[in-house]
Amino acid sequence: RALLFTPPLAALATACPELAPWCADRQRGGAKVGAFTLCAGLRFAPGEALEEHGTPFHQLLLPAPLPWGGGRSLFLSFSRADEPGRAPPGSRALTVSTHVDAPAAWASGRFADDAAAVDSIAAAMRAAIERAFPSLARAEWRPFLPGTPRTFARYTLRPDGAVGGLGHGLALPPWRAAGARTPLPGLYLAGDTVFPGQGTPAVVQSAENAVQAIERDG
Repeated sequence: RALLFTPPLAALATACPELAPWCADRQRGGAKVGAFTLCAGLRFAPGEALEEHGTPFHQLLLPAPLPWGGGRSLFLSFSRADEPGRAPPGSRALTVSTHVDAPAAWASGRFADDAAAVDSIAAAMRAAIERAFPSLARAEWRPFLPGTPRTFARYTLRPDGAVGGLGHGLALPPWRAAGARTPLPGLYLAGDTVFPGQGTPAVVQSAENAVQAIERDG
């Protein structure tokens, strides 16, 4: 029998305290970022509409980092015009995410209760989106719900609200990252904190690696 564990390594350290030192070593030096999110309803005036640009999904690259967090990319997902289950006629639903530094500080409450920090990031995100989509500067944003890494941790159970796995670099080269096997026989890993790391293709490859390891181990 084999058990495949897909949550982050930080969660494995909590679930299996005996593996905590091993998990810490496999994460040492890896860059961690948290998710700051924004969910909004966009209501357009008569005759106004969203610039489609051919896709409901967009990534905005910012000329300067966001305040309080350092994020320089916004990932946008709009509901489609023919998707009435997401928003009423004349409106769109919008979900936005970005990365912020020091997710543990947010999750512990260092910034989570600081309304000025939350409002500052959310306002900068909205301003960047309105520059890219001029019609949104004339739309009504309601509801307007920002979420910190603490919010992300609450709803996804990812420790500290961390997202995007572990960034590889000189401090954490790929060959030192956790692989499919663990020190516990029969326990295998997949996910964005396991080699080869971040991104959908990498996570899929980590799952394939785990399947192959399970088959080879019988």
